[in-house]
Amino acid sequence: SLVDVLEETNVRRASYTSLRNSAIRLKDRVSSIPGRILRFSPKLGIAEKLSEDSSSSFGSKIKNFVTDELLSFPDRHSAWILKGYSAAREVIKENDSRIIFSSGPPHSTHIIGYLLKNKFGLPLVLEFRDPWVGNPYHDHKSALFLNLESRLQKKILRSADHIRASTEHLKHHLSSIEPACMGKISVGGAGFPDFINSGAGMDSSRIDDPYTITHAGT
Repeated sequence: SLVDVLEETNVRRASYTSLRNSAIRLKDRVSSIPGRILRFSPKLGIAEKLSEDSSSSFGSKIKNFVTDELLSFPDRHSAWILKGYSAAREVIKENDSRIIFSSGPPHSTHIIGYLLKNKFGLPLVLEFRDPWVGNPYHDHKSALFLNLESRLQKKILRSADHIRASTEHLKHHLSSIEPACMGKISVGGAGFPDFINSGAGMDSSRIDDPYTITHAGT
């Protein structure tokens, strides 16, 4: 049952500090300084105010590059790759691990899986619950970073021994990105079918009406 699986699971936690969120907090503090200056300096003229506006616009461009491009590559959780890799490496060393399984998003998890495969030579299984490149809910990236992200995804897809997609649509999306992977992609509901088929936590004798399982995502 699901309870038995959870009791046998050894979770190794890896904490990290989000560099992106730290940069945003710093930006907010810095950007509030001109407003405080203007508030307490009523004698500032129009030229000075225009200069402040121009500086603020330039600062926003810099902020957007740092937070939405540099620190969001390949996703907003990229800062945990180092800690996640370090923790997973210790788990593999301490146990007789035979396979590496990574599930995304966050898709930075797949980078950890890729690095572990190169380190230990173990088979790598990637699970995609949502698209990586081409996901409309991700930050819009410049052509440069989008190209880098696409190249990285293709490299990781080619390195995988098996790929699991949550839907048929996602399967075709991944195979269109890297056609060579078509033969090693299967479709599954990100863990839901096994849970339902096991009957974990359900008393079927008490279910009289149809029920709906909703995957609401983030």
